Amino acid sequence: MVQKNLIEEKNRDIVDSIRYARRIQKAILPNDRVVKELLDNSFILYLPKDIVSGYFYWVAKTKNKILFAAVDCTDHGVPGAFMSIVGNTILNEAVNEKGLDSPAEILEYVDVKINETLRDENEMFSINDGMDMALCALDRQRNVLEFAGAYNPLYIVRDSELTETKGSKRSLGAKDDSKQFENHQFEVKKDDVIFVFFDGFADQFGGEKGKKFKYKQFKELLVKIQEHSMNNQGKLLEKRFNSWKNDLDQLDDVVVVGVKV
Repeated sequence: MVQKNLIEEKNRDIVDSIRYARRIQKAILPNDRVVKELLDNSFILYLPKDIVSGYFYWVAKTKNKILFAAVDCTDHGVPGAFMSIVGNTILNEAVNEKGLDSPAEILEYVDVKINETLRDENEMFSINDGMDMALCALDRQRNVLEFAGAYNPLYIVRDSELTETKGSKRSLGAKDDSKQFENHQFEVKKDDVIFVFFDGFADQFGGEKGKKFKYKQFKELLVKIQEHSMNNQGKLLEKRFNSWKNDLDQLDDVVVVGVKV
């Protein structure tokens, strides 16, 4: 009985520590005021699988551009949360200290800094984790959108049609610089909706047969909800995710960022 009580007490201490870590992780995320100030017509759906998350979203401003990203660290829970803090710090450094505003250049910088931060010369203490990212830079004055992705794509919905631009097949921190991150540039127009996200939504098991939601259905859903305000689009996505998942466990963290031009 004494041993049982001791184990329960230690478990409570661990969970309390992780819950406090969630407060720290939440503090590094852009708060609602900042998001609405920079991206006034947008939503962010953020559904961690565990108490803390290996996914995060990021928003920043340069002189002429609004930058926003969805980021996937290659682990869940506490390890992923530590990586998210590393990633957030490097992104802010790239923009605020180095003055970078090209998505591809920022990804290259993040890749170098992750390798410098996490790799040990003799590899005894090296960490092989890294991250994937979908990063956008929106210039509202010129109506130009730039995008670069580390494995993850960009969706743009215009006039009820969805177009996809794939990211580069290279992860951040993968010690593979054989491929350069490609900087895509688009002319955007009023009412275009930009989406960056990760696979947590499409990969979730659920429905009547307990199957994956899949990307085809995810794309159709994004087009279908375009008649609604951005705030309501976020709510509708969350409602659909929860109804699909129903009583099944959440498979992965979920991040979807939607921005209307």
